[in-house]
Amino acid sequence: MICIGTASFITGYGIVNKQNIDTYKACKKLVSRCLDTGFNIFDTAIAYGSSEKWLMRVQNETNADMVVSSKISPKTPSEGIDRIIQEYKHQSTRLRFKTLYSHSIDGFTENSDLMRALREAKEQGLAMEVGASLYPDEIEKFKPIAHIIDRIQVPLSIYDRRILANEWQDLIQKWNIKVSARSIFMQGLALTKPEKWPEQINPSLKLLHESVTSVAKQDSVDMYDLCMSVDCYLDQIDEMVIGINTLGEVDRLLKWTKSDIRIEPSNYVDQQIAADGVDPRSWAR
Repeated sequence: MICIGTASFITGYGIVNKQNIDTYKACKKLVSRCLDTGFNIFDTAIAYGSSEKWLMRVQNETNADMVVSSKISPKTPSEGIDRIIQEYKHQSTRLRFKTLYSHSIDGFTENSDLMRALREAKEQGLAMEVGASLYPDEIEKFKPIAHIIDRIQVPLSIYDRRILANEWQDLIQKWNIKVSARSIFMQGLALTKPEKWPEQINPSLKLLHESVTSVAKQDSVDMYDLCMSVDCYLDQIDEMVIGINTLGEVDRLLKWTKSDIRIEPSNYVDQQIAADGVDPRSWAR
């Protein structure tokens, strides 16, 4: 299942991203293209600038069949959480909310009001799922609350397969937790030539990328197709969140979904769980 990520609509998210969607007109054009091509599931967050409001505005103006997952910051005070939930209830007459996430695992461990609000939202039928956006190294924080979580959103790429570790998979299977994979392209790094990578990226990760891109080129394998090949893990991952910035990217994603190109990642990247320096929190500009 493909979910369209909207983090870069306003925020310019992505360490090598040089463009964003900075007007509602541009957003509507891009979102309409997604809807026209069959991509109607969107991932957003209050922290993503105007993207959430713009998505809802597009739906209001077009009456499109749109499904949205959103995230609330664990730092949001109680009155702010209640105000957000009320707005979601208002919008739910027009669109469907799939998952309401805490924007970090701390929303369940440090903000009881947010945990309560998310669970009530599901119980009242506002959202289908309660979720947590997290990183694979936060498993110890996650274990005590795993039984109340329906879905997690975590990084997964050809260089970062930490979520596939046995300890995580045992926990996911025990509690029947659904998994959404994000950072498929590592904020664009995996599609960028190594020589154009920012200096702060771990040198060993850059060397690995140089090797992988070189072998892929020799085999006439497109890095886009190789990165998307993480869909081979869909017995464990049931959704891929793909960030979109341009109409061309929508068309490329559509082309991939209609193709039968599937590549075994281990043919290009060894079986280690994660390369050094792969955690995006270490990439601060």
